[in-house]
Amino acid sequence: MAGFDDARARAAIVGTGRWIAASDAESLVHDAAALSAGRSTFLADIFGTGLLTLEGMAPLVAARRSAGRPLPFCTDSPEALFRAGGWRNAVVVQAGQPAANFGRLTRTLEAKDAGQQSNLCTHLVTAAL
Repeated sequence: MAGFDDARARAAIVGTGRWIAASDAESLVHDAAALSAGRSTFLADIFGTGLLTLEGMAPLVAARRSAGRPLPFCTDSPEALFRAGGWRNAVVVQAGQPAANFGRLTRTLEAKDAGQQSNLCTHLVTAAL
């Protein structure tokens, strides 16, 4: 039978590289869950809060604060963001980790501790309904 079959419907939502406020990020995650069919997947890359402490970000942070504008959204708890937004099974990996390979590389790189602060990272999130 032709037509829409909501039992088979699902969406893949990709959120990447957006400079939005925290409240907008929370709304986006929640609204996407509310509008998506079961078995949908949300993929996102989200910066850790260490991004806002980088010397190169200081002019942007100062300008946005002086203008009363929100800082770009960053979080060190992406699992909590997606759980609160109605998504389950949020899996988070860091860029460079073997689990972030996603089958693309023929060999995995060894993890190296560069002495970086733990919140200076990109969280790669996969969440499902």
